[in-house]
Amino acid sequence: MRLYLSGPMTGYPQENRPAFRQAAAWLRAKGYDVVSPAEIVPPGADTGWEECLRLDLAALVTCEGIALLRGFPQSPGARRELAEALALGLRVYYMLDGEPHYLEDMNAGDEPPPGHYAKHRSSGVD
Repeated sequence: MRLYLSGPMTGYPQENRPAFRQAAAWLRAKGYDVVSPAEIVPPGADTGWEECLRLDLAALVTCEGIALLRGFPQSPGARRELAEALALGLRVYYMLDGEPHYLEDMNAGDEPPPGHYAKHRSSGVD
């Protein structure tokens, strides 16, 4: 399955690239084909936020699912990517404890409220 990684970058040290690299490496080791925005635009590139989002959304439409990293609700770009993924009918996963958890595998009460990170019913981890 081809998964798009989505999460906050702007305002994070190193643009949160270490978290993206770690998640991408883990998913690839499990056999996923991963598209990461941290790999689409190189660090330090003179690319504006809107252009980065355009490039990221073009990559998102080639995927079958989206995997959301910790902190995604606070990121305007990640929220936009999630909205597009939902409009396209992509599968939505939350990265918890380094593993993707499919939204439908969670209890209804475990779905992330706005502004919060998902909590998987078996892990008890935020």
